[in-house]
Amino acid sequence: MVPPAFGPILHHPARGLNIGLAEAVTNIAPKRPRVKVTTAQGTCHADHVLVTQPLGVLKAGVVGFAEPLDAKRQRAINRLEICL
Repeated sequence: MVPPAFGPILHHPARGLNIGLAEAVTNIAPKRPRVKVTTAQGTCHADHVLVTQPLGVLKAGVVGFAEPLDAKRQRAINRLEICL
C-alpha cells in the first residue's frame, strides 16, 4: 500500500489502478496467478504488488512473506544499518 505522501507522485501513472493508502500490510502471499495481500482492513488480490518498506520494518519482520526472501536479499537486509 502506498503511504499518503506518495499519492501526488503516483496520481498520473496510477490512473485506473486500485491503490490502497495508509493500510498496514501484514502478509503477502503469491496465489498464482495473483498475489494475496492481507492488511489490517482485510484481504485483496492483485496481479502485481510493489513493496516499499522502511529498513527497520524489513528487519523486524513485521510483514510476513509466504515465500521468504531469497538468502542473498535477506543477508543484504541484515547487513544494512539504520542511520539517523
